[in-house]
Amino acid sequence: DDSNLTVRVSLTGTNAVAGDSVQMQNGTTALGTAVTLTAAHITAGFVDIATGTLAEGAVALNAKVIDSAGNSSAASASTNVTVDTTAPGAPEVPAVFDDVGSVTGNRVFNSAITDDNNPTFRLDLAGTGAMAGDKVQFLNGSSLLATEVVLTAADIAAGQVDVNPGSLADGAYSMRIRIVDLVGNIGTAVGPILFSVDTVAPSAPTITSVTDDVAQITGALTAGGLTNDNNLTVRVSLTGTNAVAGDSVQLFNGTNSTGTAV
Repeated sequence: DDSNLTVRVSLTGTNAVAGDSVQMQNGTTALGTAVTLTAAHITAGFVDIATGTLAEGAVALNAKVIDSAGNSSAASASTNVTVDTTAPGAPEVPAVFDDVGSVTGNRVFNSAITDDNNPTFRLDLAGTGAMAGDKVQFLNGSSLLATEVVLTAADIAAGQVDVNPGSLADGAYSMRIRIVDLVGNIGTAVGPILFSVDTVAPSAPTITSVTDDVAQITGALTAGGLTNDNNLTVRVSLTGTNAVAGDSVQLFNGTNSTGTAV
């Protein structure tokens, strides 16, 4: 991703002397101005030359020595490189899947709460310019997560890939995802995708009363009592459960669910 490379040219066997010059070339096209050799270059046996700004694409770098009389050596063998300074584009995220617990599916969006601490992010690679060997990186806000996913040729052919950020601690996330190419160009990140991870279940509640409100006999029932009320009101204490607004309380008769309240 360096468009102005430094090329070390060996002078060994060239018979070059101080005052001669070295010309860098891309194929047969001269790059910049020829560099005049000094006595220090001759002693060192090499000279470092900057190419100047190179256009993106394939470059065939070679060098030749030109003496003070204008005689030019043959060009050296070429060193072939490809210049790439264009970062990948931002992927799209059409789906984020929770596959843990009783509530699953494409639901980790819009500040959702999930019990899946390693949700699956589906990335659409169309238009990103991504190639096999590029890496997908996750960021929480501006903090880079340790997990990196290397894209394969199959991912590129499919145009999409499912990736996971690794085990996430409980808490709030502002997830962003980007692609980094083989030479280190960092793509624009998509996001943030806001969600919270909660893998800690509430503690057990306590039933504090069961009320009969059907005549003739009404009021609180005692354990083992009889009632003619077939729709009892059960008071459940939330103290010590760590419940929050939006949680639900589910009532059971043995193992059979018989009522729910939010």
